[in-house]
Amino acid sequence: SGSSGSSESSGSSGSSGSSGSSVYQSPPHSTYVSGVAKELSQAKEWYGSRGYPVVDITGRAVEETAGLIMKMLRDVLPPPIQPQWSRHVTRSPNVTFTPKGGPAEGL
Repeated sequence: SGSSGSSESSGSSGSSGSSGSSVYQSPPHSTYVSGVAKELSQAKEWYGSRGYPVVDITGRAVEETAGLIMKMLRDVLPPPIQPQWSRHVTRSPNVTFTPKGGPAEGL
């Protein structure tokens, strides 16, 4: 009677049948790869139809990828607005610098 219990437990732990096991069974490799390839194809089509750039990060360091993205942004975006500073001399001998158009309010 004791031997049947041990064979029963060893048989159920090794089987992957429909005994209600909650162990995840991954799909076959070819199914997984074809699914990923299909998803990549759909993403490229979707991005392309909207004019979004696609960055291939294969074999790139994070810093290299960030540099590439920054270059892409510089090529597309207008340059940042630089404040134009003027010298404003007050009655005292101290010299203060304020943006053109007057001092900032509330300061």
